[in-house]
Amino acid sequence: MGAKHSLFLTNKGRLYVCGYGSQGQLGLGKSFTSNIYEPTLVKSLIGKTIIMIAAGSNHSLALTSRYDVYSCGHNAKGQLGIGESKSCTIWTHVSGLAHKKVAKIYAGGEHSWAVIGTFFVIIKMKTNQSCKTIDLHLQSNLTLTNQR
Repeated sequence: MGAKHSLFLTNKGRLYVCGYGSQGQLGLGKSFTSNIYEPTLVKSLIGKTIIMIAAGSNHSLALTSRYDVYSCGHNAKGQLGIGESKSCTIWTHVSGLAHKKVAKIYAGGEHSWAVIGTFFVIIKMKTNQSCKTIDLHLQSNLTLTNQR
């Protein structure tokens, strides 16, 4: 659940959304940026089997069975991972993660992260200056190192 919006995943891989939508975090398009009071099917993702969802304060993420990540909502800090800071009212493919075998996705207040493969994590962090990507590799001795 996000700060004021909810995502629901069915056992058939369909995504439903409801709640506060002013930042586009429901992903239903520009004409649906107000409150939605009932779970509403995300039609733009029909045909993709969603296997995991995550919600930040005002953004949302979805992971498909083909390891593709989609995001929507507020993006001032780059939390959508789409390479720019514009917000999106529709579910947008995170092309930077294409062909990476994303295993899990997570969303925080104004950040997102994904587990790639078994031991590789990409974290988007908010700093005072900008949003930075930090690659962390889990070594065999289970210590974290920062690889820039």
